[in-house]
Amino acid sequence: VAQKEQSLIYKQMTEINYKPQITGSTMIEDPDLLKETGNISDGTLYTFRSYNSEDTTIVSKNFVTQYKIKFGITPDFYAASGYDAARVSLYATSKSKYDGDEIKNFLYTVRDYPGVTGNISFNNNGDVIQPFVIKKIENQKFVFFETSHN
Repeated sequence: VAQKEQSLIYKQMTEINYKPQITGSTMIEDPDLLKETGNISDGTLYTFRSYNSEDTTIVSKNFVTQYKIKFGITPDFYAASGYDAARVSLYATSKSKYDGDEIKNFLYTVRDYPGVTGNISFNNNGDVIQPFVIKKIENQKFVFFETSHN
């Protein structure tokens, strides 16, 4: 797992007093990283697909509520992303014959499908188009990065 190696890198940087700005991607948001590094990882910036468990859209609220009832915890990005993938797959299957090429071609036409991780669209290559945000590690927590525009 990348996070295991990442925590070693943080510790080694501390040992040699090396303090660069660390950046990463969604994969960095792992509670085990915080347990392993303590406040050493504070200040890390990373891109994050646009998922917020406190989002007030109907699809997000319903998903988070039902997930908490079933599992007793707030769903993380991976749970939300998996849920969206299943929903989009079922949607594409319901709009197509049970044929792989037809389902694939239908997915190319999907625009602004309301997902827990934001509206989902596909481009002509089949790549997902979704917004992302910047988050950071602050006080041993994963938080949304906010900038002031003065």
